[in-house]
Amino acid sequence: MTISVLLAIPALNPTEKEWHNLHTYLEGLKIKAKGFKIQLIIINDGSIKWNEPEKPLPIPSNIIHLPKNLGKGAAIKKASDCITSDHNIFSFIDFDCPYEQRDLIGIWKSVIHGADLCIGDRSSNQFAYGTTHTRLDRSILHHFFKLIIRTIVIGGVRDSQCGIKAFHAGAAKLISEKCRLTGFLFDVEWLYIALEHRLCLRYWPVEVSEDHSDTNLRHFLSFKIIIDFVRMLFSILRKQYRSKRLFEWMEYRRGNIMNSITLTEDYENEYLQEGQS
Repeated sequence: MTISVLLAIPALNPTEKEWHNLHTYLEGLKIKAKGFKIQLIIINDGSIKWNEPEKPLPIPSNIIHLPKNLGKGAAIKKASDCITSDHNIFSFIDFDCPYEQRDLIGIWKSVIHGADLCIGDRSSNQFAYGTTHTRLDRSILHHFFKLIIRTIVIGGVRDSQCGIKAFHAGAAKLISEKCRLTGFLFDVEWLYIALEHRLCLRYWPVEVSEDHSDTNLRHFLSFKIIIDFVRMLFSILRKQYRSKRLFEWMEYRRGNIMNSITLTEDYENEYLQEGQS
């Protein structure tokens, strides 16, 4: 059985070196991702300086050009418009692809094996939030704001901003319809909607390249993210994220999973023997 994946990669002012690194990454992914049919969507998020790749990418791809820079959330939402009934998985990753191909494939397989979404977790990695040193007060504010988001909005999810995620394509389509934020907090919004509708979430521990540039602090200290956070809280209080279609999809998904779970005779015998020993 071939699994169809729609892989979205936002891009902003890509350099020739970044295109070259992406080409190399995709070559390795194509070799390792056996059993997966991958369709790639590159979203040009309003780049001021846009460079086309020097040679065709090794995976079938389309480039979508946004008229101006609207934020990563807007780019991912635009890519989700390309989801069709043929796709099994909708996934996205940072343009510099700082995660191992095996981790991306592992996240996809987690969705195939029952999860409605699977997200990367960098919490055990020493490079999880970059190596840039900042003033102590900024670091405290950064972690305090993250704690508020984690405890109030998304119920303990430790690493909502990890740039590698995968969703069941059907769930992604319905979640995207309810999304309102276009900037940095879009990950939190997607996760909140998923958890609000009781979707099954799994984590996949990942390591991130030391060369990956993480700009979390700059975003957390910006005025726009505070506004987006307040907007999200108002949307939660007004129950504007509720989706009848997503609840119905979840019930249908549960039924399909339960009907697909069967115990073979060999497994039953082995289980009974272990219980008697």
